[in-house]
Amino acid sequence: MRKKRTREEMLSPQLPSSRRALSLSSFSTSSPGPEQSADFHPETGLQGEELPPLLAAWVDRLPQDLLEVLRVIEEEGGGRVWLVGGCIRDCLAGLMPWEIDLATTLEPSEMLRLFPRALDTGSQYGTVTIRKGGVSVEATTLRADGTYGDGRRPETVTFGRSLKEDLLRRDFTINAMAVDVGRRKLFDPWGGQHDVKQSILRAVGDAKERLREDGLRAMRAYRFMDGKSGQRHADESLRVALRGSSKLLARVSKERIWTEFSKILAGPRAPLVVRRMAEDEVLSSVTLLPVSPRGLRALECLSCKDLPLWAEQATEMESSHKSYKEDVLMNPKPPKKPQPHSHYAFIDFEATCDDRRGFSPSEIIEFPVVLVESASGKVVSEFHSFVRPRVHPFLTDFCQELTGIKQKDVDSAPEFKEVLANMLDWLAELGLPEGSVMFATDGDWDLRSMLPRQCELAEVPQPVALQRWVDIRRVFSETLKTGNKGLMSMCQALGINFVGQAHSGICDARNIARVGLVLMQEHDAVLSSNSQIKELDSSRKEQTVEEAGETATYDEQRESSICARMSLLVAHVGFAELEDALRRMKLSRDEMRRVRTHVKLLGFLPHPRSPGELRRYRAILGSQLVKIQLKLEAAWAAADESEEKEKKMRLVEDVERELSALPPLKAPNSPQPLVSGTWLMKVGGVAPGPLVGRLKDYLHYCQVLVPPPPLVSSSIRSIKTSRLPSRSSKSSTTSSCSPATWISSPTLRTWKAFRASSGHQRELPDLL
Repeated sequence: MRKKRTREEMLSPQLPSSRRALSLSSFSTSSPGPEQSADFHPETGLQGEELPPLLAAWVDRLPQDLLEVLRVIEEEGGGRVWLVGGCIRDCLAGLMPWEIDLATTLEPSEMLRLFPRALDTGSQYGTVTIRKGGVSVEATTLRADGTYGDGRRPETVTFGRSLKEDLLRRDFTINAMAVDVGRRKLFDPWGGQHDVKQSILRAVGDAKERLREDGLRAMRAYRFMDGKSGQRHADESLRVALRGSSKLLARVSKERIWTEFSKILAGPRAPLVVRRMAEDEVLSSVTLLPVSPRGLRALECLSCKDLPLWAEQATEMESSHKSYKEDVLMNPKPPKKPQPHSHYAFIDFEATCDDRRGFSPSEIIEFPVVLVESASGKVVSEFHSFVRPRVHPFLTDFCQELTGIKQKDVDSAPEFKEVLANMLDWLAELGLPEGSVMFATDGDWDLRSMLPRQCELAEVPQPVALQRWVDIRRVFSETLKTGNKGLMSMCQALGINFVGQAHSGICDARNIARVGLVLMQEHDAVLSSNSQIKELDSSRKEQTVEEAGETATYDEQRESSICARMSLLVAHVGFAELEDALRRMKLSRDEMRRVRTHVKLLGFLPHPRSPGELRRYRAILGSQLVKIQLKLEAAWAAADESEEKEKKMRLVEDVERELSALPPLKAPNSPQPLVSGTWLMKVGGVAPGPLVGRLKDYLHYCQVLVPPPPLVSSSIRSIKTSRLPSRSSKSSTTSSCSPATWISSPTLRTWKAFRASSGHQRELPDLL
């Protein structure tokens, strides 16, 4: 159990200055510590300035645990510490930073001594991950890099005591700023603040030299052109340097290049950035294929709204993101109506998970709480801690990719029992009256399903304060008279910028708080308790897809959007050449599969007046992928410069219209889709295993492929049999498809019994 902090230590920095004097100024005038002399001045050569309003507002609400980290470094370690890099850039751009990096005069060994829970994540380069309470930040010793002999990494790293020298080694001016929190000073020697405001991308020092040091900086430059708050334009020296950067990429691993390029493709302004890469003769060095003019045009014709990553978001991605001035967390105001509780604690758990069936039990691995005062709308304080799981101590790759939580995060975290006690201590130390705090969640899963299960595993009772709560999703639905919506869709409907990473517990908790505050402040909502704990159904203790909401598919939406855009850039080459390029680019197996599928089917459409072709086309692609494919078809047709352009565009529109009118694939008289193995097991009493898959294939055959309507060849390219095999057939054609070729006799006998037991014997064709 960690030591309890005093009430004053737990108070939010947003409270009046007299209440937070200990937090912000206790280390601002510290005397020289044991490791520094009186004439030690790491800021020599730098001119500090007062924090601009956006930075000042953000610094005033830094987490208490982070302030404690800064205090320990300066008071107990005798060092100096600054916030550096992207967090300052994002804040000045009017965005909420959600990842913070530190620069310090302490060396890694000293930081590891001061913070026993710290992780050595790169001490040879001066980097240590400091863990304090629920805060995890990377702290790097001030350093001066040596020469970059291989164009990838410095040959030597020298730890130093000069902040100016440390900022000099950074790539771009927008990333070369530092903030001294205790002294409330901004250090900006290269004009990064001006460049952020003017949307200029400029290298620190000589642009060519910066790119030669690390070839990947060229890719980072293109990525930073797509700023979160608008497009950035490279200055003349950087533009010249980028035109000759293709040779520099030859020294960078393909994995690192693809990682950066996928981030570019995931950006809202990717078409503009990719065209710039093509004009600079860099694109072909990335895709390892000749540049396709039609692919570039098609990419520009593919609207952000046509891709799943942005389809559910309300704002036009081409416009600027909302600024701090529009963020209710940064600009609090009172609600329109009195609220029944003085404070609301917005909570959102993240739990262990896997994409395999049967993963159980899920355990909480992130426990965040955002406490808001209802009368003022201010964030009073935040609690955040990772949790070490007991049953599944090693996170699956799927879980780490989905949540962004790494194995090292949970390895050094306390177990759930301690985290729960720490959270209750945190609430108690705030000194709020009993019953004044009401918890609020997005849906009921966190507190009705997950928390009781976790308390059962940890053998602790569920706290009374967590047995009643406000379901923000239900309040939203009742207030706006809409159906059940997930967090992203609620933000969309309310005009809220979804800030941070989906499936980051603390980011989701803050976004839930934003939704709750906007409902109170702009829609007259009253946040009364509308859910409570009840006995768990033993047959269902895990989160369902419906409960997870739209944010559960965020990473898949991102990958789908990246692969869709990539498909247009490589659609002009043959399949063998495509396969080789994708393999050498180091795409993942799933990414390669998605790109191959899009490219192979691009230009092949079913006849809009043939229900059989339409059904097979949709069955092979799937209900989600077919939507993306049709958007790609529309963009590809719009980029065509031949006389057939208008004709092809009309064909795509006709197919899209007819597909949307087509009833979904369902079993006869059943609301369940054909692809539901769960339904097959439930209705037919079939045990999990390969048999379920074969039964699904047989049902697919009966409903989709029998009888096979003729595939017509029209003047416009129609769907081709050889390109659309059945789901399980190893043959390349559907015309010779027969159940006997891929379903064994035992399977057919089981299917016959299944049909008899489920009452479908008259509806399905008897092919036995």
